Amino acid sequence: MKDNKKVKKIIGISIVVMIIAVSVLAFLNRGEMSLKNELQTSEKFRIISGDETKEVSMNDLIDIGLEEFIATVDTSTTDPHDVPFRGVEIKKVLEKFEIDPSSIDSIEFKALDGYATAITGDEIMMEDNVYIVVEEDGKPLGVKADGGKGPYMMIIRSAKFSQRWCKFLQDVIIK
Repeated sequence: MKDNKKVKKIIGISIVVMIIAVSVLAFLNRGEMSLKNELQTSEKFRIISGDETKEVSMNDLIDIGLEEFIATVDTSTTDPHDVPFRGVEIKKVLEKFEIDPSSIDSIEFKALDGYATAITGDEIMMEDNVYIVVEEDGKPLGVKADGGKGPYMMIIRSAKFSQRWCKFLQDVIIK
């Protein structure tokens, strides 16, 4: 009988501790969630270089000049197939914001859903390789809340199987 009460007490304490932990984490993440919502609804992503942060808008990409290109989509559920995209090479975006792409060792791309991937300086400098995309197959990428992939996505044309692409782009972090 005493063991049964002890087990119930331990379970009760564990539940209370978990509720408190979840509450504290939710409180700490509220700022991050509002930032993610703001970036997605305002159709912006950030370039972070050291302690300097620059916001990039759709108009910035349009001003640079959107290019149409073909990339091969190859996922675990589809056969490889070519798809037309529209976007801007990352090195042109960096140059617009006065960042020399040839001086970069690597860039980390972070998504709104927590996914992150990195590319090397050599991949950045390859011609027609790394793009920030706004359209797929003639249509805007859309936002995650509506089942889309954007409003921005990073594509590495040389990456096999499309596995290093980054949907829901939030941050471009210069290393």
